[in-house]
Amino acid sequence: MKVKQIKYLLNKSIEENTPNLFESIIKEPIVKKEVFSMNTNLEKKSHKKYIIIPAVASLAICCFTFCALYFVQNQVETLLSLDVNPSIELVLNKQEKVIRCNAKNKDAEKIIEGMNLKNIEADIALNAIVGSLYKSGYLEKNSKENDILLSIDNKDKTKTKKLESKYTNLVKNTLKSNHTSGTILIQNDNSTDSTKRLSKEYEISEGKVSLIEKIIEKSPDLNFEKLSNMNINELLNYINTNNIKVDDLEKDDIDDDSDDILDNSNDVKEKEQDKVKDDKEKKEEIIKDNIEKEEEKIKKEQDKIKEEKEKEAEKLKKEQEKIKEEQERIKEKQDKIKEQKDKELEKLKKEQEILKEQQEKEQEKLKDKQEEKE
Repeated sequence: MKVKQIKYLLNKSIEENTPNLFESIIKEPIVKKEVFSMNTNLEKKSHKKYIIIPAVASLAICCFTFCALYFVQNQVETLLSLDVNPSIELVLNKQEKVIRCNAKNKDAEKIIEGMNLKNIEADIALNAIVGSLYKSGYLEKNSKENDILLSIDNKDKTKTKKLESKYTNLVKNTLKSNHTSGTILIQNDNSTDSTKRLSKEYEISEGKVSLIEKIIEKSPDLNFEKLSNMNINELLNYINTNNIKVDDLEKDDIDDDSDDILDNSNDVKEKEQDKVKDDKEKKEEIIKDNIEKEEEKIKKEQDKIKEEKEKEAEKLKKEQEKIKEEQERIKEKQDKIKEQKDKELEKLKKEQEILKEQQEKEQEKLKDKQEEKE
């Protein structure tokens, strides 16, 4: 919402919530009252207070109403995806108006180029997109190979079914009016972090991601990237050629007014029971796989810790051997020093003894000389 629109709404709300007292004030007779100067300031303040308080209250009500209205209008409730080869997502609010339109690839950018679909009714936006698909050559009049994937994501299952019926009929009628034959594939799925990531990575809608995941679930050897590069017509041909039964995927042939389900099941209760059973088995399988993966992860972590401990022990052992060798070298060096000191002491001792003998001889000589003199 632009700043000018916000200002306009605020001014309008203030005008609507502020009472028009002009006529009643004019009709009131003018009564002169004696006013003492000592009360002038008090009366002015009181007069201002009665003007400011309603204005502030009106402004607060206006702001609150505006914020609430803005929040409701921009609260996401439904993700509507349409895929041919262009992948387009319409994010809708509770009133089924477009909050934003996402072009998931370059082909889609060309389709919605120049369109401002924000705050437009979803059925009008969808008609405009289908019309642009014809104009750009992705859908062809009088052709039998115009296949479309329509994906609805809404937490309310009852509402999802209503939206499926509504938008499927809308697209079907648009195609029929252009004498077009083909198939509309309908599915409903909850958006997940995985579908969002893959949608961004491969530049396709979350609806197409969900369809590819369902195909791979039935044929695990298939490559996701290869399937993501196929358009909806190619994917449908691949499903039919390889007789792949895709769960929760409905097919509406444009030549036929009846809604056919890909698994051709006429018994709805039996289908629901089989679905519950399959879901239970899938969940158990997923839990089992998760447990095995977790155990494998723990084992790898333990092996890694063991290996690191062995490396640390080996390193410590080498350090200890190195210290031992160093200690032995030091001891050997100390022994040599001690031996050298002992030799030096022995030599010094001998020299002292020789010196002592010489001194004794000298004294003896001196003594003899003195005796001779006497």
